[in-house]
Amino acid sequence: MKNINKMMPLTSPMSSTDLQRLTESLSDIGQPSPRRSLPSRRNHITQKVRIADQRTLYVSVHDDPSPAEVFLRIKGPDCTPETIALYDVIARLMSVALQYGASLEKIGDLLTGAQFGPCGSVSGHDRLKHCSSLPDLIGRHLLVEYCGRDELAHVPPVNVQPINQGGASCTESDKD
Repeated sequence: MKNINKMMPLTSPMSSTDLQRLTESLSDIGQPSPRRSLPSRRNHITQKVRIADQRTLYVSVHDDPSPAEVFLRIKGPDCTPETIALYDVIARLMSVALQYGASLEKIGDLLTGAQFGPCGSVSGHDRLKHCSSLPDLIGRHLLVEYCGRDELAHVPPVNVQPINQGGASCTESDKD
């Protein structure tokens, strides 16, 4: 049996700025509300991107003005079953939070800025060309594509409206 005290931490400690941002976002996610029911059959929009020529990420979002379901699939030579399962759990948590009324913008803000590998150049996305981690890319994708947060994109829009045009998940009241 391994001595747990001698094991290296899996992540670096959070900075006080990151911890404050996370705390503020969590306290603002929303009040409990009834779970939004989804139709038995629904369409999804899937974005395939490649990160640093290492991993492929598929982000599939419920095709709705206020999405309530997200699927994440990753592939790559270093992807373990545990890593694949972790991103599945992240997607499930995001979906349940959205169905209970959490703001898509708050969820995207929580993911944006995370820093760990793999990171680097992004290919396959029209607006995002770099990420500091997979969660950073997922958050940026949601915020740029669904909430109109063009300041997070690396390439300016080409007269395209955000997918979410004023839906319940990205409202003016969510913006600080």
